[in-house]
Amino acid sequence: MDKLQLLNDHQLPFAKVLGLKFVAASETGVKAEMVVRPELCTRPDILHGGAVMAFADTLGQAGGRRHPDADGAVALSGTARG
Repeated sequence: MDKLQLLNDHQLPFAKVLGLKFVAASETGVKAEMVVRPELCTRPDILHGGAVMAFADTLGQAGGRRHPDADGAVALSGTARG
């Protein structure tokens, strides 16, 4: 089973709540998408900061698991598309 399939097939329960889908995985990083849904938003329809941080935290955890020499250190970068 490849890394991408493993991440999507064995997601953390909270990643499922977020609707997170991993789209790429390698020894050097992971990429995922999360659809902005009304239940993840404040008013007026702006993604809640907690949802953003939960997304980042979940990717950090998945990225750290993927790299055997991560030593607990994970760097995050992101792009928002609207």
